[in-house]
Amino acid sequence: MPMRVAKGEMYPWVSHLKNYLGGACLHHCNYCYVSKMGAKFPNVRKKYSGKPKLLKNELTEKMEWGKTIFVQSELHHAFAWCFR
Repeated sequence: MPMRVAKGEMYPWVSHLKNYLGGACLHHCNYCYVSKMGAKFPNVRKKYSGKPKLLKNELTEKMEWGKTIFVQSELHHAFAWCFR
């Protein structure tokens, strides 16, 4: 999946977003929107189901100079365990 263009209230210096993680989140936060999104969109359900994983096909995309990329974990809260 190609990088998404940053929109909304993101940091003004960020031009694109990228997410390298897939699979189901282990934290089950009460504010998570993914289960609702997965019910509506099969591609979201597919990406965020099963064991947490690194999406290797996302790593092969060539990056361009001049873009500021925010590498996000969307729903995995990759470092949430640090705060428990």
